[in-house]
Amino acid sequence: FPAINASQFGGYKDQLGLMLAAPSFGGLVAMLLSGRLKHLISPAVAMVAFCGLWALSVIGFSLSTSLIFSLCLLFFMGAFDSCLVVLR
Repeated sequence: FPAINASQFGGYKDQLGLMLAAPSFGGLVAMLLSGRLKHLISPAVAMVAFCGLWALSVIGFSLSTSLIFSLCLLFFMGAFDSCLVVLR
């Protein structure tokens, strides 16, 4: 994240802190809402879907030049990863 912050967003320390915290915050929100995941009919299909959504978030983050959009994608990356952990 420090290299991406320096090359894409100016290298400010506050922005780096937000980039480091966004996936954790996404994971926390997903864990608070994860009770509904155990009632899925097919966890395997949900795992494939969450894995695909996580991959799309990574691709979007790598192509993003907007800090706000990047932070949102990092948030979703953390959330989708946490959902995958719950389903495993």
